[in-house]
Amino acid sequence: MLSAPDLSIIGVPKAGTTSVHLWLEKRSGILAADPKETFFFMDADNPLRNAGCNFHHPTACDYASFFNALPRPHEGANLKTLDSTTHYFFQQTAAKMLAQHNTKVCVILREPVARLVSYFHYVGYVRSAFKKPIDFSLYVDTLFNETTDSIADRFTDPKEFFSLATALDQGNYQKHLQLWQSTVKPENLKVMLFEDLVSQRNTFLAEIAAFFNIAVSDADLEDFGVANEGRAVKFPTLNRWVRSLSKFTTGLPFYKTLKQRYLQLQSGDKIEFDHHQHRLALQRLHQHYRPLNEKLTEVTEIDLSPWQSRQY
Repeated sequence: MLSAPDLSIIGVPKAGTTSVHLWLEKRSGILAADPKETFFFMDADNPLRNAGCNFHHPTACDYASFFNALPRPHEGANLKTLDSTTHYFFQQTAAKMLAQHNTKVCVILREPVARLVSYFHYVGYVRSAFKKPIDFSLYVDTLFNETTDSIADRFTDPKEFFSLATALDQGNYQKHLQLWQSTVKPENLKVMLFEDLVSQRNTFLAEIAAFFNIAVSDADLEDFGVANEGRAVKFPTLNRWVRSLSKFTTGLPFYKTLKQRYLQLQSGDKIEFDHHQHRLALQRLHQHYRPLNEKLTEVTEIDLSPWQSRQY
């Protein structure tokens, strides 16, 4: 019985994890979870846990149910399972269970201010979580003043609200990484940077493949596409309706093809961020994260200089 994945990309949201997961999914020897984020090993009190199938209610379903896809003819049965639930990075349950299973765990980090900006737009405008637009500077004020409840009624879904209400703490990488470093064997934990994926894509992909012990060719390295790009949806109301039905449609034949076509239909203009308008909010965020990033360097000894050229 499958109790945990062989491989996992555990974070962070909006750091290219979907693109990397989809690339790995196409590689020989990989059996990827469907959906990509199972939310199975979330903590018991986390509202993002998979309500119908999670670790704390084992009689409801089997973790193996996320891996029902048949192996490709040339691969046989010896496949490595891959679960890329990014919110595992913040969960004690996931750290404990993946450590027990000797799962190979990869964390992809992104400069925290850029990540928060991207996450705000993704949840609010790509996932259509805002009933009406929310000003970014106002949102940042609520984070620092701990008054996010004042904007809760502007969200279509409590889970989406929770995701953004906790986004400031999500960028405190050194705090969450220390949990994984104290739980997972050093040889089973790898920390990478989103900025390296952008600037040195092939090197980044070859490195993660080597860590996961996957053989890749030069052609494999070129077979990469960008997913979940920050683009507005053309029809937000339709998008909210479609998303509300997703739990009933994911198992349908040709679901992935239909989803891809739907996303192409909904893809609008690239979301532009007004740096000048929100300059003070950005400065406030940078001041907040600067000492935390310094601690992160001490914890990981990773060169964070790519974060000096920030991408929003």
